[in-house]
Order: sequence, then structure tokens, then C-alpha cells
Amino acid sequence: MLILLAGPSCSGKSAIAKKLQNIFNLKVHTGRDYMRFARNISYSWNEFEKYCKSCSLSDIDKSSTVYIATQHSKFEELASIADLTIKCDAEQEVLEERFKPRTGGFLPPPVSMMIRRQKELWNNVSFDLSLDTSDGDLEKNIGKVIEKIESLRG
Repeated sequence: MLILLAGPSCSGKSAIAKKLQNIFNLKVHTGRDYMRFARNISYSWNEFEKYCKSCSLSDIDKSSTVYIATQHSKFEELASIADLTIKCDAEQEVLEERFKPRTGGFLPPPVSMMIRRQKELWNNVSFDLSLDTSDGDLEKNIGKVIEKIESLRG
């Protein structure tokens, strides 16, 4: 099974992926991890796509992968073969508070604008499941993901 997670910075993608990894023993790839599949950048993406296609043909209990898409273009390339696409998002103020530790407790205005642009970018994409992580209730959101996975299993 191939699961794609996407959304703005600090929206909970990594927390969801880690929890799914622990529950289902999935492999997790993030951002540019695909570059590890070969030395040549374009060839490595092709190899990663092949790998993802092989995962999308399997059940969650077999060879499964979660890919945390940080690049919109990479998400779009894999969305058609994904078994499940999930958007993680939260209120702007929540995302900013979560981001502050990365910038020493102060959030520069350009970073705030970056988060806002990320939110807008992902708002124009269709997902199988959208999670609002504003309340920080990881267990509730994992429950929704598991429910969706179970429905896909039939």
C-alpha cells in the first residue's frame, strides 16, 4: 500500500507517519529520500516511482510505504498510483506556534508568509482524507486514518 501525506510545515505529517510506521511496520520516506535510490537525480526518481508502484499493489500488511510529500510536484506525480492520499493541516496560528521552536521562539514575518503560502498551495489539491491537526489529538487522527485503511481493505 502506498500512502501519501502532504500539507504545510508543522501540520503533523511526520507524527502521523511515525505512528503508522509503528502500527503497521511501514517504511517512511520523506522529501528527497528518493535520491537514495540511485546516484543520478532523475534516475533516482524513476527508481523511487517503480518502488512506489510495487507498494501500491500490496496490502497494508505486506510491502507498504508512507511518503511525506514536501514538494507539490512530487505529490502530483505519485497521487495517481497512491492507495491513500492524506492532507494534514491546522489553523495558521497553530502552525506558527509549532514552527517557533525551529526559529528560536520568534517567527519572522517571511516564515509566517511561507506557511500561509503552503496552506494555500495544498488547499487546491484533492485528497482521500483531510485531517485537521489543530487540536493536537494524534490518536483521534490516527483513528481516522486506520478507519480509512480498513475501508480500503474491504
